This record gives sequence, C-alpha cells and structure tokens, in this order.
Amino acid sequence: MAQGNAKRIAQQNASTLALLRNGFLFSQVVQLVSLFLFKASRTKIVLYIISSLLAGVLGLSLNSMGQAKHDVQGKMVSAGDDLSSPGLTAYMFDVVYITWAVHVLSAISIKFYYFYFLVPGYAFFKAWTLVLQPRFFPSRPSVNQKKPSAVAADKDEGLSKKQKKLQERYKAGDKRVVPGRRP
Repeated sequence: MAQGNAKRIAQQNASTLALLRNGFLFSQVVQLVSLFLFKASRTKIVLYIISSLLAGVLGLSLNSMGQAKHDVQGKMVSAGDDLSSPGLTAYMFDVVYITWAVHVLSAISIKFYYFYFLVPGYAFFKAWTLVLQPRFFPSRPSVNQKKPSAVAADKDEGLSKKQKKLQERYKAGDKRVVPGRRP
C-alpha cells in the first residue's frame, strides 16, 4: 500500500516538474524575445538576470526535492518529497509563479518588476499573523464576547426537551443514562 502511495506521489511530482520546466522555458523565451526585439536598458537586463537566477535556484531546488530516486536495477527507492504539500514548498512555487508573471508582463513595461514587492510583503504578513501578533499582541476578550457560563447556557439552548431531561438525569447520577448516546 505504501508503494502505491509512493508511485502516486512520484507521478504527481513528475507532472508538476514538467509544468515547472515548461513554464520556466516559456517565461524565459518571452523575456529574451522582448529584450532582443526592443531596446532593453541596462536596468531591465540586470533585473532580468537577478530574477532569472532567483527563479532558477528555486526551480533547481524544487526539482531536486521532487525527483524520484531509483537504484541500479531501476526500482524506485524514494518518490521524492511531495511537492503538493503546504509550507515552504508552496512558498517556493509562489515565488516562481510571480517570477513567471513578471517576466511575461515586463515585456510590456519594466514597471511590472514592482510585483516583486509582493514577496516580502506577503512574508511580512505571514510573519505578523503567525508569529508577531500572537506573541506580542495577544487577543484580549472583547466586551461583546460572552462569559464561559453564558457560552454553556447557549450550548444547552440547542438541545430538545428530551435531551435536556436526559442530561439532567445524567448529572444527577442516573446509571440508566449513557453519555454520548443519542435518545
């Protein structure tokens, strides 16, 4: 059963890596054609080189993470990391996708390189919501929040008369009432 899951992950990774390779090639071709057809400034060339290196490093890293490993007989030893898993892998794909969009759109205008400000902006947003705000600014109960006794009363309001009666019997110690069993 585990081998079947490994094969599934290996197939998903292979299709994801093919998409990654094709998207990278497409965005590079569009950018290179625009650089050669139109008069490219040094700034645009430098931005292209830096962004291509960034996307290339992330692409190679994702490629090495997701490729299946085989032994000398051709038998699969490892399916590679699951590239569809959340976390750092997903953030790496996000940066690669933004790079593709910037490369394709910057053929129109160099101002599309400002989209790269989304990456540190999103990183700050995630750091704020996951680390900084909970640690340094913990949420305090507001005036509108109910007290625990009011919450318990609200929980009892959704019960039918029969359920309330059985609950009262259970609290009184009636052995005939089994908790969790529906009447």
